[in-house]
Amino acid sequence: WQKLLGGTNNDISYSILQSSDEGYIIAGSASSNNRDVTVNYGKGDFWVVELAPYINAIPEIENSFTELNISQLNDQLNIRFFSKKNKNAQLCIYDINGKIVFEKNISVNEGINYTSFSCSGIAKGMYLLKLGNMTGSLNDKIFIK
Repeated sequence: WQKLLGGTNNDISYSILQSSDEGYIIAGSASSNNRDVTVNYGKGDFWVVELAPYINAIPEIENSFTELNISQLNDQLNIRFFSKKNKNAQLCIYDINGKIVFEKNISVNEGINYTSFSCSGIAKGMYLLKLGNMTGSLNDKIFIK
């Protein structure tokens, strides 16, 4: 983060303190009469600036999915995962070019979840499995045998 203050002449900050509301107060002198300095009363005027606290407008989302386990038995792909929330999710399998080769909407409950499907229609090889929704996602490489 950066903030440029002052005008085209010699404007200098001598001190900066964090205020009680997490903003900043800057003290210095200003010789300019343009941009942020609207009026200059002499050669080097005393100048105090207060900056409001930074507010992060984008809240960080905690991933609600953990503990992804994938196994294959014959042509059945079995998936186990833990969810912190009851919220439906989408399960997608991508090939090495990023093309979706399989997708399935699944019902998710808080706690341990299981889902399975037949992978007989998917060619043998390496893929990326992604399980996700608006509350988070999990990715893992899988090899379909």
